[in-house]
Amino acid sequence: MAGLGGEIAVIVVSYVLTCGYFIWSVLFSSTRTLSGRNSYARRRWTSLLLQSKPETIIAIQTFRNTVMGSSFLAATMAGAAFLLLDFATDPSKLQSMNSTVLNDPLTATNSNGTAVINAMVKLYIAAALSSLSFFAMTQNIRLLVHLGYFIRAAVQTGDPEDEEVYQNFRLDIIALTDRAGIYFLIGLRSFYLLIPTVAWILGPIYLLIVSILLLSLLYCSDMVQIPGLSLDYGYQSEHQKFEENLRESV
Repeated sequence: MAGLGGEIAVIVVSYVLTCGYFIWSVLFSSTRTLSGRNSYARRRWTSLLLQSKPETIIAIQTFRNTVMGSSFLAATMAGAAFLLLDFATDPSKLQSMNSTVLNDPLTATNSNGTAVINAMVKLYIAAALSSLSFFAMTQNIRLLVHLGYFIRAAVQTGDPEDEEVYQNFRLDIIALTDRAGIYFLIGLRSFYLLIPTVAWILGPIYLLIVSILLLSLLYCSDMVQIPGLSLDYGYQSEHQKFEENLRESV
């Protein structure tokens, strides 16, 4: 057995960096990332929408569009999971992948020259991530479907004598919208994590390189304002004012 420590170190660094970034972008940088601001915007949008009954059709249309996007991602992840499982149970494909990974100098090998972490293990991990993404997207769809009924019921019980019922529906709608957003976030992040995992099939070096490239792209796309780089096109004061209001609301 040779190089096992090096491969494990690369695997740990890659996944810790990727998962650490996901946690940081959601929990510790909510006012500077799109995911954090989207969470605030969803709560604000839902609250304002329920105050205007004629505009409830906008909510239904928005949920419908979101369901279409989530359905596409769920179907893609389900297909990817079955494809990965098919590869994991095909001896000829496994042999080909196990031979390819030996070209990576960081691949840990046994005394007989075979890879310690074979392709089957990597494929099962990738299939598990695909299944997690599929599950999260289907939960997002389930909640959005229910939200249509909640909004309709809230609008119909918005009379003064039903104020308590209306407020209960309003709180439920905001909570369900938040939960649907969380499931969508989990599904999307699982999909992102799947990308370097598939690259790992080629070797640990590919896992590390793809993880770094992915994090660089996600950082640039997630951050509303990148430190040291002005992207506000002259609206810096408005951004700062918005961040102050957001910190008070979150």
